[in-house]
Amino acid sequence: MLDRSEKTTDIDALTFVDAEGRVRRFDEALYDSYTDGIVVLHRGRVVYERYFGAFEPHLPHALHSVTKSYAGTLAVADSKVLAYYLPELRGSAFEDATLRQVMDMQTGLDYSEVYEDGAPVSGRMHACGWRPRRLATVVGKL
Repeated sequence: MLDRSEKTTDIDALTFVDAEGRVRRFDEALYDSYTDGIVVLHRGRVVYERYFGAFEPHLPHALHSVTKSYAGTLAVADSKVLAYYLPELRGSAFEDATLRQVMDMQTGLDYSEVYEDGAPVSGRMHACGWRPRRLATVVGKL
């Protein structure tokens, strides 16, 4: 368990100028960018932790390409299939993918990363704890 040094109020109040020249608060930017959760560490202490929507600290969350950054820091054989390390992947599309293939994004899975296209796979990703976009944003794209 990491030590905590709670600075949430201070960090939420930080301001910056966004790409459109508007002064924004940090907490507003997190919400507007559809951030599901964030943890900030400083010198081994948790100084900021926030969760939005249905996401909570104890729930699993899809990380997609970020996962390979974690896997890349492990001292493991990258020629072994992922199911060797994560048995729960047996029977999934990643069953015969090696760690190296996943880190190099060479698994060849048929998947759309256009989340608004209504494709069955991307539509199911909201079940992984993603916070749905506001209706006005979705309607504006129709």
